[in-house]
Parts: sequence; C-alpha cells; structure tokens
Amino acid sequence: MPSTDPPERLSPGSGQPAKAGYVHKGERGAEAGATHEQVQGRLSLRLVLSGSATYQVGAQRYHVSPASLFWVFPNQTCEALQPSPDHEVWVASFEAPLVERVCVTQATSVLSTPASAGGEPNEPFCRQLTQVATRRLVLQLEDLAAPGRDPEQFNAGLSYLLLAAWSEYQEAGELEPGEHLHPAVAKAARLLSTQPNLDSLSQLARTCGASASWLSRLFRQQMGVSMVDFRNRHRIERFFELYRDGYRLNITQAAFEAGFGSYAQFHRVFRKTLGYGPAELRRRRSQEPPEGPNPAPVVSLKDASASASR
Repeated sequence: MPSTDPPERLSPGSGQPAKAGYVHKGERGAEAGATHEQVQGRLSLRLVLSGSATYQVGAQRYHVSPASLFWVFPNQTCEALQPSPDHEVWVASFEAPLVERVCVTQATSVLSTPASAGGEPNEPFCRQLTQVATRRLVLQLEDLAAPGRDPEQFNAGLSYLLLAAWSEYQEAGELEPGEHLHPAVAKAARLLSTQPNLDSLSQLARTCGASASWLSRLFRQQMGVSMVDFRNRHRIERFFELYRDGYRLNITQAAFEAGFGSYAQFHRVFRKTLGYGPAELRRRRSQEPPEGPNPAPVVSLKDASASASR
C-alpha cells in the first residue's frame, strides 16, 4: 500500500515546496534504483535505455527493449523478470497532486483516471519510441536527475516531463506494427527512410506509381505525418548515427551526409525536433568524455512519425 510518510510531497504556499516526484536511472542488470516508497502508489514511467527484460505490470506483461516507454499506474505493481545484464532504465514518478494539476485536458485525463477510479487500466500502456523521441526524453531526465536542483524548478521540469512523455507516447502509437498501409504509401515510406538525399517528392510519387497530391494526402492520412516531416525525421536519426561523439565528423559534415541540403535547413529541423539548436548539442558533447577510438554506433530504430518541419 502507499507509503504513509512519503519523502516528497507538494506543499502549496510554502516558501520551499518539496519535490513532487522522483527521477532516477537504474543500474545495469536491475529494474531501477527506485525504492518501493518512491514509486508505489504513484503514476510512474519507465524508459528503457539498453538491454531487455520482461515486466509484469499489474495484469499486463511487457517485453521491453531499448526505447520502450511504459507507464505504471498507482494501483499497479511492477516487477522486472530476468532483466539482461545490460538492462538499464530511467524511472520517473509523479505524485497525485502534480498529476491532477497538470493533466487537465481530455488527451491527458487517462493518466489520472485509473487512480481516481481506484483501479487499473485494462489495456496495455507500452510503446516503442523513435531514437529522436528517446533522446528528447533522456535529456529531460538527465537534467532533472542532476544534483542540487531547486525543488520548485524540479517540480516545473517534472510537470513538463509528464506532458512531453505522454505526447511522445501518443505519437509512437501512430505507426503500430501490423498497420495495413497502401502499397504506394509503404513504398514511399521505405524510400524516404533509406534514401536520405531524396528531395523530389514529385519524383518519389512517380516512382510509387501515384500522383504527388494523391500520395501526399494518403501518406498523411495513414502515417499521421507529412512526407516532408517523415523524411526529415529520418534525416535527424541518420545525423545522430553519423555524428556519434563528434570525433569522426563535425556537425556540418554529418548534417550534409544525413541528406540535408543546407545547414540552415538542418538547423531548422534540428531545433524543431529536439527543442534546442546544434550549438547546444556541441556544448553538451564537449562536456562528455570520449567513449574511445571506436564508439558503438547509435542503434537505428524503426519508422515513426513526428512533428519535424522542413
């Protein structure tokens, strides 16, 4: 049952409010570093960084891998079954007052409904994110987990994390495996994801045996994103695969090899997708120690939709 004396509680009106949740990255091979008191009775999320595991979450069983995001509701138990030695996961929990204050729209009400109803959801709440979406959330989690965070700033960041994670989760659902696509849409998606220098959408439509206007309309309808946005998302993913730690290629070189026609175009798409500019990426990477002469390549994830702009 929930802790009777939780260490982190919202204190409206006080000069120094306590933290309204918890963020932690677990050790490799373990479920997470969270204690029972820090997650039990609270809405929480898990974002898998590496390895694999099977999680028993209430009546649901999730088989997770890198970039899996799943939710645990207050009345659910969560247990990792035989995690792999390299399994690593971020955990964030949110106290009920914060959830009620933040989740006020119809789109987010599902996050507070199970708790208020005293039960747990019947459907699974586990999806696979893209590399870019995972990176966005990891940057927020790392920032919140940094030592010395002021509680008021932490709570503001935690509120934003809750909304951002739910948004990424919902977007991931637009490309569920097994969705039936028109052959022309499936071919266009395959070409856009494998040919980063493909610029002419009219030529793409002809290759797929369709008119540009018809294909654009059906692509957006079935994929939930425009062809331009879909192409740019994969260019960003390819950029990170090429750039790695910045020792082999600089940002401009990686951007051009990823398929962007100009640095200005890359800059616009990068900022729209990640929420900060390439210069900030360079600054963050300069503060990290090199991974060695042969760092592991970034794992390429399957197609997903997003709101990148050209």
